[in-house]
Amino acid sequence: MYLEQTLKNYKIYRFIFSFSLLLSFGIFVVLSETIKTDYVSVPATILTIYAIASFFSLLLEKTTIIDFILDIVAISSFIFYDFDKLKFFSILYLFALFFAGFILKQVQAYIVAFLAFLLYTLMFIFIGTFQGLESIFNILLNGIAFTAITIAGVKLKEKIKSQEAYIEILEKEKKENELYKKLYRMAAELAHEIKNPLTSIKAAADLLSEGVYSPKLTEMIKTESERLNMLLKDFLMLSKPKKSSPKNIKVGETIKRILSTYRTSDKEVELNIKKEYEVFFDEKELVSALSNLIKNAFEWAKSKVKITVDGTKEFVIIIIEDDGPGIPKEDINKIFEPFYTKREGGTGLGLAIAKRVIVENNGYLFVDPNKKYGTRFVIQLPVKGKNEGTNR
Repeated sequence: MYLEQTLKNYKIYRFIFSFSLLLSFGIFVVLSETIKTDYVSVPATILTIYAIASFFSLLLEKTTIIDFILDIVAISSFIFYDFDKLKFFSILYLFALFFAGFILKQVQAYIVAFLAFLLYTLMFIFIGTFQGLESIFNILLNGIAFTAITIAGVKLKEKIKSQEAYIEILEKEKKENELYKKLYRMAAELAHEIKNPLTSIKAAADLLSEGVYSPKLTEMIKTESERLNMLLKDFLMLSKPKKSSPKNIKVGETIKRILSTYRTSDKEVELNIKKEYEVFFDEKELVSALSNLIKNAFEWAKSKVKITVDGTKEFVIIIIEDDGPGIPKEDINKIFEPFYTKREGGTGLGLAIAKRVIVENNGYLFVDPNKKYGTRFVIQLPVKGKNEGTNR
């Protein structure tokens, strides 16, 4: 947020300000013909020390009231050297006071403003040339300016905080609305998927009740019941938390076992296991996730499925790709949504289940957008020991 960024950058602003002030004073002295060189040494030293202190304050992350007291004291010391000639530099107080109001707590900001006013007033009375009402008016005018600029900083901070809170509420509301839309769409899709087999079962049951018997009717009831059971089973796996029993599992062996189920004679399989990695995972969940992805690859592949297992010391990377038609760019962000499918007869739950299982085990699953032909799914999982001891 903007406010947090300002807090982080204030010390940088202050260093740039102090360096610019030193540079400006140097230019002022060079251009002025009335100021002697020996007169310059003390204010130049003060400004140099201030610039150096500002530089070293960059090493401290937190911005506190001490930073602003440093600003006020440095400006006051500079003006103190020759108040009558340098008092117009009191405008520099305004920059420090504005940021004090913007960054510090309200009470602290007003303390800094009072300190600036007090130091300026004392210098005006005891060092400057006091000229009655004119001097009093000058002091009051500066006091009003100091207060006004501090209040401006405080009010701006409050306004920005209010805007940021409002934006945060809107963002939260937007996310919740998107979630509700997905839930409504998922509920509608589930109802639709359940309705189809139920319609077939009811039609077959009606015919049987009328005395019309056919093996096809009983087979239809059996097939549609199994389809309905599989749908509900997949949906429960997607939506209902399960008690996991993680253990060390060899990824390569698991993939080979899954391939023996889905491998077909009309499609070539290229399996490249560079090293036998182990992950700490619930075996049923891992098999379910990989099975859905491998099954998907075989269903869409034209002639070849390629599976690569590689990794690092921390992660195992599994790449499952096919030479099928690929996924349109506009669909890439939708494929992991429940019930989203373009395959006839598919429930659209397989990829959603795989995504959930992998994400809940501190892994990542995504589609490689750089593949020109076919589809490439990339899975990244923590190797053995990364999840051990976690409560899941």
